[in-house]
Amino acid sequence: MSTSENKNICSEFTKRLIELFQEGLGRNYVSVWAKRISVSPQTIRDSWFKGGFPGADKIIRICKEADISANWLLLGIGPQRLSESSEADLGDADMKVLIEEIVENNRYLRKRVQELESKLKRFEEQGHPSEMDDESLIEGGSR
Repeated sequence: MSTSENKNICSEFTKRLIELFQEGLGRNYVSVWAKRISVSPQTIRDSWFKGGFPGADKIIRICKEADISANWLLLGIGPQRLSESSEADLGDADMKVLIEEIVENNRYLRKRVQELESKLKRFEEQGHPSEMDDESLIEGGSR
């Protein structure tokens, strides 16, 4: 997966989160959601709305509070509302396991993006053009 694809996944999650939080709440939506899920408004604004991901416990609370699918929130897959999906049949433990797997995959992807960006920076510092395909980065910058 390319750096741009990873960034797109993160930005799409952020868009869905903002869309969900704004839904029908007007200007104070951050404060309202902060109270609902027991976090500070700063965490929402300064982390989650800037590409950070909530922990599994917070994602579960968000999904329960909004009656939405974790698949929709995290991945943009399937129907948004639980009432429209079979995910409503999952228990808390099952949902937590699924979310933890997604969060762990996200950690891996973020680490991999950082590694690839570092390789690209070193490659550019060596005077090579930055137009490379992703396989060249993965192979260490050699063509």
